[in-house]
Order: sequence, then C-alpha cells, then structure tokens
Amino acid sequence: MVGYHYGAGNHDELKSLLKKSFVIMGTAGIIMLFVARLLSKTLAGIFVGYDKELLDMTVYALKIFAVAFIFSGYNIFTSSFFTALNNGGVSAAISFLRTLVFQMLSVLILPAVFGLEGIWWAAAAAELAAFIVSLVFLFAKREKYHYM
Repeated sequence: MVGYHYGAGNHDELKSLLKKSFVIMGTAGIIMLFVARLLSKTLAGIFVGYDKELLDMTVYALKIFAVAFIFSGYNIFTSSFFTALNNGGVSAAISFLRTLVFQMLSVLILPAVFGLEGIWWAAAAAELAAFIVSLVFLFAKREKYHYM
C-alpha cells in the first residue's frame, strides 16, 4: 500500500497510512507488553517449569525483555516503509543497526555495566536505539517522500 500510494503521488494517503500504522504499532506493542507481563509465568512454565529457581529468573527476565515489544514494531515497520519507498539503503541501515550493531553493543556493554540485569535490558536498549535511528531517518527523508 505504501509503495502504491507513493508511486501514485497520493501524498495525503501516504501521510494517513503512516500515522495509522504508527498508532497500530504503538497499540500492538503496548498490548504485547502487558500480555507478556500477565502471562510471563505461564509462558515461562512451558519451557522451564521443571525448575523453580530458573522459572523465577525467566519470569523476571521476560517482564523486562517485553519492554522491547513497544519499539520493535516501529523499527520493523519503518524498515519496511523505506523498502516500499524504494529506498533499500535506509531500510538496510535500520535493519543492520537494529539486528547486529545495537544488539551486539547492548549485549556487550550493558552486562558489563549492570551485571546480569543488563543482559535482560539489552534487547529493549537495542530496540530503543534503533527506534531513535528510525525516527531520524523518517524526519530526514520526509521532504523527499512527502509523508509528513
């Protein structure tokens, strides 16, 4: 839909689609956060229910990890958005930074600074960094593609 409206020059529809998509991504991310937190013990129990200590640690970790859900949808959508606008470079940059650079840096740095707690926050920190990069690209390219 993004590519169609961009190609057709429907800039108002492209703006509307972007806004609606961001609302959906935000809503879905928040719902997933709450569902993961509500069902953390049940979900963890499926995999590690055989060990109480491991179950408790997994429940705790899942509740922290779930924060990443708020940002991951935006990042995935923004990368796809630029693909649809025929800008593979920006799309690849967002994906590469998100999945390799920010994840790797978060996993290496946060545990060194915060101990075990840091590893649980690594995914959320990486997604937040990618979200910031995604916003920078969205604002930097808005004039070229007329979506804002």
